[in-house]
Amino acid sequence: MRRLPLAPLLPLQLALLLAAVAPEAPVSAPRSLVWGPGLRAGVVLPVRYFYLQAVNSEGQNLTRSPPGQTLFKVVIKSLSPKELVRIHVPKPLDRNDGTFLMRYRMYETVSEGLKIEVLYGDEHVAQSPYILKGPVYHEYCECPEEDPQTWQKTLSCPAKEPQIAKDFASFPSINLQQMLNEVPERFGDERGAIVHYTILSNLIYRRSLGKYTDFKMFSDEILLSLARKYKYQVNVDGTVAAYRYPYLMLGDSLVLKQDSPYYEHFYMALKPWKHYVPIKRNLSDLLEKVEWAKENDEEAKKIAKEGQLTARDLLQPHRLYCYYYRVLQNYAERQTSKPEIRDGMELVPQPDDSASICQCHRKRPLREEL
Repeated sequence: MRRLPLAPLLPLQLALLLAAVAPEAPVSAPRSLVWGPGLRAGVVLPVRYFYLQAVNSEGQNLTRSPPGQTLFKVVIKSLSPKELVRIHVPKPLDRNDGTFLMRYRMYETVSEGLKIEVLYGDEHVAQSPYILKGPVYHEYCECPEEDPQTWQKTLSCPAKEPQIAKDFASFPSINLQQMLNEVPERFGDERGAIVHYTILSNLIYRRSLGKYTDFKMFSDEILLSLARKYKYQVNVDGTVAAYRYPYLMLGDSLVLKQDSPYYEHFYMALKPWKHYVPIKRNLSDLLEKVEWAKENDEEAKKIAKEGQLTARDLLQPHRLYCYYYRVLQNYAERQTSKPEIRDGMELVPQPDDSASICQCHRKRPLREEL
């Protein structure tokens, strides 16, 4: 059989090669998007943050890191040249999907306000510069908001927390004296660890019960690293760390979650086959589900992305503040007696060093007692 000449194929091969290496449309600074709680003066967090979505000149959202050497950056200054303020602004965190997490930490309070410039090279991004009218308080400034409704509105707290309502449904009332008598006896022995708190007149008191009371919450960096290195992550009760599931959801991997009687506050918002792949309690279908993911790669990627986006929304720091406030509010409404400072309790003082100095424009608030 005679071979066909190769020459006619060369233009087609060349065209395919050129198409494969065609440059992407450049990033458009004006069309890119910037949003998030760190652009609101009233949202006081240890580290403030906001987001950036890179958009190209054709108006399309980028789905991976922008090409080229030009970088996004954030410059933050006090509105008043008379106010010098220390602010740490790390480099933007590239999430490798066209979005960036911008962070900054204030070490002092400013009275006049802040100007936040978001730049791509030397060009302003979106509506930059952003003006935060003062006062803008730093985390250690003791200046609580008087009105809980105003505080919740500032943080854009959700109107309802279904999981809280469900959890408290079994407890129409809470007898503090009964808890004081029973809880230490049942859980405060040498095998356990309990910290008993009282919140009274916006002051916090505590006493430690049990042997292991020096345990501090920590975030193991290795989990964050692993979550971005594996295509599939399996979440099983009692394996590695009980608190790892949020980190898995925030990563780029597809999460296979074991059926479990245990839950965290955000689980109710997650749906199987939409945000994660469910596996049976006894793990009998684990290999089957992994094979499914391999054979349905695009669908698996879609589920992983849906889970990541939902977790990013639900697990933002300001949303956690909203959740904890709502829990304490529901708890306070069910108490059958007023809280007291019990024997053995010590005051947990607010920071009083140089890092906490500020001028608060608000009056001393009246707070619910817990």
